[in-house]
Amino acid sequence: MAVFNEMWPEICSDDTTFDAAYAAAPYLVSMAELAPMQNAVEYLIVLGLIETYAQVVPEDLESAYRDALRDATELALRRLDECSIDHTLRYLLGAVAAFRGRRDLAGALVDIDLVQETCPSCGTLIFPSELQQITHRDSREVRDQ
Repeated sequence: MAVFNEMWPEICSDDTTFDAAYAAAPYLVSMAELAPMQNAVEYLIVLGLIETYAQVVPEDLESAYRDALRDATELALRRLDECSIDHTLRYLLGAVAAFRGRRDLAGALVDIDLVQETCPSCGTLIFPSELQQITHRDSREVRDQ
Protein backbone atom coordinates (compact mmCIF):
# COMPACT_ATOMS: atom_id res chain seq x y z
CA MET A 1 0.00 0.00 0.00
CA ALA A 2 2.92 2.33 0.67
CA VAL A 3 4.00 2.11 -2.98
CA PHE A 4 0.45 2.85 -4.13
CA ASN A 5 0.20 5.87 -1.82
CA GLU A 6 3.48 7.19 -3.15
CA MET A 7 2.73 6.55 -6.81
CA TRP A 8 -0.97 7.34 -7.38
CA PRO A 9 -0.33 11.09 -7.85
CA GLU A 10 1.49 10.09 -11.03
CA ILE A 11 -1.89 9.28 -12.62
CA CYS A 12 -4.07 11.97 -11.03
CA SER A 13 -2.93 15.15 -9.31
CA ASP A 14 -3.42 18.91 -9.29
CA ASP A 15 -7.01 18.54 -10.54
CA THR A 16 -5.71 16.62 -13.58
CA THR A 17 -6.33 13.05 -14.67
CA PHE A 18 -3.58 11.67 -16.88
CA ASP A 19 -4.26 9.09 -19.62
CA ALA A 20 -2.53 6.33 -17.65
CA ALA A 21 -5.29 6.64 -15.04
CA TYR A 22 -7.92 5.44 -17.49
CA ALA A 23 -5.85 2.34 -18.22
CA ALA A 24 -5.21 1.78 -14.49
CA ALA A 25 -8.89 2.05 -13.46
CA PRO A 26 -9.86 -1.62 -14.04
CA TYR A 27 -6.82 -2.75 -12.06
CA LEU A 28 -7.64 -0.38 -9.20
CA VAL A 29 -11.14 -1.84 -9.02
CA SER A 30 -9.70 -5.37 -8.94
CA MET A 31 -7.32 -4.38 -6.15
CA ALA A 32 -10.18 -2.74 -4.23
CA GLU A 33 -12.26 -5.91 -4.51
CA LEU A 34 -9.49 -8.01 -2.99
CA ALA A 35 -8.08 -5.58 -0.43
CA PRO A 36 -8.91 -5.19 3.25
CA MET A 37 -11.48 -2.48 3.99
CA GLN A 38 -9.15 0.49 4.57
CA ASN A 39 -7.02 -0.25 1.52
CA ALA A 40 -10.10 -0.85 -0.63
CA VAL A 41 -11.46 2.56 0.32
CA GLU A 42 -8.18 4.22 -0.64
CA TYR A 43 -8.29 2.63 -4.10
CA LEU A 44 -11.90 3.74 -4.51
CA ILE A 45 -11.11 7.28 -3.40
CA VAL A 46 -8.35 7.53 -6.01
CA LEU A 47 -10.76 6.20 -8.64
CA GLY A 48 -13.19 8.91 -7.55
CA LEU A 49 -10.50 11.56 -7.98
CA ILE A 50 -9.68 10.17 -11.41
CA GLU A 51 -13.32 10.52 -12.47
CA THR A 52 -13.76 13.89 -10.77
CA TYR A 53 -10.97 15.40 -12.86
CA ALA A 54 -11.40 13.25 -15.99
CA GLN A 55 -11.37 14.94 -19.36
CA VAL A 56 -11.57 13.09 -22.66
CA VAL A 57 -11.09 9.37 -22.16
CA PRO A 58 -8.95 7.87 -24.93
CA GLU A 59 -11.24 5.95 -27.25
CA ASP A 60 -9.38 2.66 -26.88
CA LEU A 61 -9.75 2.80 -23.08
CA GLU A 62 -13.33 4.08 -22.92
CA SER A 63 -15.18 0.77 -22.61
CA ALA A 64 -12.94 -0.75 -19.93
CA TYR A 65 -12.89 2.55 -18.03
CA ARG A 66 -16.70 2.85 -17.99
CA ASP A 67 -17.03 -0.78 -16.87
CA ALA A 68 -14.52 -0.09 -14.08
CA LEU A 69 -16.55 2.93 -12.91
CA ARG A 70 -19.73 0.85 -12.84
CA ASP A 71 -18.01 -1.80 -10.73
CA ALA A 72 -16.40 0.85 -8.52
CA THR A 73 -19.82 2.41 -7.86
CA GLU A 74 -21.24 -0.85 -6.57
CA LEU A 75 -18.16 -1.56 -4.47
CA ALA A 76 -18.05 1.97 -3.02
CA LEU A 77 -21.72 1.82 -2.03
CA ARG A 78 -21.07 -1.45 -0.18
CA ARG A 79 -18.01 0.06 1.54
CA LEU A 80 -19.88 3.16 2.76
CA ASP A 81 -21.50 1.19 5.56
CA GLU A 82 -18.12 0.15 6.96
CA CYS A 83 -16.27 3.40 6.29
CA SER A 84 -14.86 5.35 9.21
CA ILE A 85 -16.72 8.59 9.88
CA ASP A 86 -13.95 11.10 9.27
CA HIS A 87 -12.45 12.67 6.15
CA THR A 88 -12.44 9.18 4.60
CA LEU A 89 -16.24 9.20 4.49
CA ARG A 90 -16.25 12.58 2.77
CA TYR A 91 -13.81 11.37 0.13
CA LEU A 92 -15.68 8.11 -0.42
CA LEU A 93 -18.94 10.04 -0.79
CA GLY A 94 -17.13 12.26 -3.29
CA ALA A 95 -16.06 9.17 -5.20
CA VAL A 96 -19.64 7.90 -5.35
CA ALA A 97 -20.81 11.33 -6.55
CA ALA A 98 -18.17 11.30 -9.30
CA PHE A 99 -19.08 7.76 -10.36
CA ARG A 100 -22.73 8.86 -10.57
CA GLY A 101 -21.87 11.82 -12.82
CA ARG A 102 -21.87 14.58 -10.19
CA ARG A 103 -18.33 15.85 -10.64
CA ASP A 104 -19.32 19.23 -9.20
CA LEU A 105 -20.50 17.63 -5.97
CA ALA A 106 -17.46 15.35 -5.88
CA GLY A 107 -15.12 18.31 -6.29
CA ALA A 108 -16.92 20.24 -3.57
CA LEU A 109 -16.71 17.30 -1.15
CA VAL A 110 -13.02 16.81 -1.86
CA ASP A 111 -12.24 20.51 -1.48
CA ILE A 112 -14.90 21.49 1.06
CA ASP A 113 -12.29 22.71 3.53
CA LEU A 114 -10.94 25.05 0.82
CA VAL A 115 -14.30 26.41 -0.36
CA GLN A 116 -14.52 29.72 1.43
CA GLU A 117 -15.07 33.39 0.74
CA THR A 118 -15.01 36.52 2.80
CA CYS A 119 -18.39 37.93 3.79
CA PRO A 120 -18.69 41.37 2.17
CA SER A 121 -20.48 42.75 5.24
CA CYS A 122 -18.41 41.53 8.16
CA GLY A 123 -15.22 40.04 6.71
CA THR A 124 -15.84 36.58 8.21
CA LEU A 125 -14.77 33.55 6.19
CA ILE A 126 -17.83 31.67 4.98
CA PHE A 127 -18.51 28.62 2.80
CA PRO A 128 -20.79 30.16 0.24
CA SER A 129 -21.59 30.13 -3.42
CA GLU A 130 -20.16 26.81 -4.65
CA LEU A 131 -22.04 24.94 -1.94
CA GLN A 132 -25.17 26.99 -2.60
CA GLN A 133 -24.97 26.20 -6.33
CA ILE A 134 -24.83 22.48 -5.58
CA THR A 135 -27.75 22.58 -3.17
CA HIS A 136 -29.79 24.74 -5.55
CA ARG A 137 -29.05 22.31 -8.38
CA ASP A 138 -30.31 19.47 -6.19
CA SER A 139 -33.55 21.29 -5.34
CA ARG A 140 -34.11 22.24 -9.01
CA GLU A 141 -33.67 18.61 -10.07
CA VAL A 142 -36.20 17.47 -7.46
CA ARG A 143 -38.74 20.05 -8.70
CA ASP A 144 -38.16 19.05 -12.34
CA GLN A 145 -38.79 15.35 -11.75
